[in-house]
Amino acid sequence: DDLTSMDIEYYLKIGLGFTRLQAVVRSVQCRKMCQQHRIAMNGASIKIQARARAYIEVGNYRRALRKIMRLQARVRGMFVRSHGDADNTRILDGITAFQAKVRGAIGRSIYEQKLLSRLRNSSAVTIQSAFRTCLARNRYIAVRAAIITLQCRVRGIQARASAMRRLLETQSAILIQSVFRGIKQ
Repeated sequence: DDLTSMDIEYYLKIGLGFTRLQAVVRSVQCRKMCQQHRIAMNGASIKIQARARAYIEVGNYRRALRKIMRLQARVRGMFVRSHGDADNTRILDGITAFQAKVRGAIGRSIYEQKLLSRLRNSSAVTIQSAFRTCLARNRYIAVRAAIITLQCRVRGIQARASAMRRLLETQSAILIQSVFRGIKQ
């Protein structure tokens, strides 16, 4: 049951080997987790880009629609002006009312677009902020767990070394006492 210094060194080397192996396994796990986060971030950016493209296309469509409506209004105005003056005032009043309604609809549409744009920008910023917070929190938790694991390993190594030292000291004291008692008798 006597442990020699070679035995102690052997056990310490085995412990260091296991610690190194565990460090390699943890680093592989960490790389895998980072890869998964990158994939998630790419998916989120693709969705955001798709929404932005859709928003741009809707704006282009509405601008084209406004141009068409202006052209139609000009053609109708030319038609009314080219015909006689008999019913001209009544027709002009109707056209004026129609134009007022169209302008009101366009104004409301522009206001709604600006409002939606602000909401979308605000929502995108909120989503991005929450996503970054989640990533930072996950990184913090992973680093904290790695530090705690490392501390546990170091404390375990220190405790085993201390226990071995105490064991050697105890065995040395016993050996010295037995030699001393043997000489006394």
